[in-house]
Amino acid sequence: MDYDFVSRRVGRAVPSTSVTVALLEDNVPVAYGIVRDLSEVGACIMTDILLKPGANFQFRMSFFGGEILEVTARVIWSESPRPGTASEIPHGLEFTDIRESHLTNLRDILETGAFGVKNAQ
Repeated sequence: MDYDFVSRRVGRAVPSTSVTVALLEDNVPVAYGIVRDLSEVGACIMTDILLKPGANFQFRMSFFGGEILEVTARVIWSESPRPGTASEIPHGLEFTDIRESHLTNLRDILETGAFGVKNAQ
């Protein structure tokens, strides 16, 4: 599947406020980050550590109404840290395993605009 095409087709939502995410391996936190944008198929997050492309993590994010998005995500790309910006390393994540109930909640939140501004690519 061409996830870049799907992401452009569904658009990405840019959060209106700071939204944090945890990346875990076997329920142990590996990294914390801030969501830069989110779609049905993935997210761009900013972390303070460099994650290797191809690595899989549990992705947990709390929404405003108390709903939690929990999916398996794969790191698709990451940028090298720039001098003086070690806490702002961008990473692109692809959602690889998501329960139908979580996907339904995610779609509802993205469609209502409750998460933030939809940015059609």
